[in-house]
Amino acid sequence: MLRVIILSAPVLLLFSYINAQNFSGNYSAYNPSNGIKVLISFNQESMDLVTGKLILNGTDIYKIQGKVEKDYGDYILKGSILKDNDRSFFEALLENNQLYFTWVPANQNNQPDYNSAIDVVLTKEGQSNGNNNMNNEYSINQDNTNSSGDDNYYRDPALVGLWSYSESYTSGDFSMATEKYMEVRYDGTYSYGNGRVIGGGDSGTFDSGTDGNDVLTGRWRTENSIIYIDEGYGNWVPYASYYVEGDKLLIKFNNGEKELWYRQ
Repeated sequence: MLRVIILSAPVLLLFSYINAQNFSGNYSAYNPSNGIKVLISFNQESMDLVTGKLILNGTDIYKIQGKVEKDYGDYILKGSILKDNDRSFFEALLENNQLYFTWVPANQNNQPDYNSAIDVVLTKEGQSNGNNNMNNEYSINQDNTNSSGDDNYYRDPALVGLWSYSESYTSGDFSMATEKYMEVRYDGTYSYGNGRVIGGGDSGTFDSGTDGNDVLTGRWRTENSIIYIDEGYGNWVPYASYYVEGDKLLIKFNNGEKELWYRQ
């Protein structure tokens, strides 16, 4: 049976805490197949003010301004990309010398259009890239980009974060509620599991607690609004179709069942 990984509260405490990042520096990526080179420079004056430039092929220059926000233990740089009267958005995550940069166009309401987002993995200049054969290469085509840098799969950045889902069941005097948690990460991994089961009736009540049992892990990617997962066997299988709107995630399975998840 296809499953996605869910975390209980104690398991979440085991995730490593990432210290506040200083994004200052120059980053670059180059794709020899289409000759496109991306340069990004950041100057971080404070957590609330990061300025810089994004340069395509040495001539197409955009201004960048954003601030660093803490997002489920990670420090994410979020802000705007400006050129003339055009505005788009971006999110960036820095891990070691790798910058995971998501360029998000604006929709007709000048809000981020995550369905059209482009992911680029850049390397900080002056430091070696630990991944052989990558050498700052990327594809400007979103169907071949990713947010992890370890493969050529696209991953919708709108799915990244910590999500929760709850459902209830009632029969006669008995009722039961189940909570689930799912963490979807920038690096292409996820965790999924039951957080808590609470039930009761005239004969008594029970509470499973949050002991972190049955937590599953694996890899994820997206294509044509479908989530694919690899549970560790080296095979990608379709899990469900999805739709994200703000802090809500609607998952629809092949059997017609639906689950509405909420961002935490």
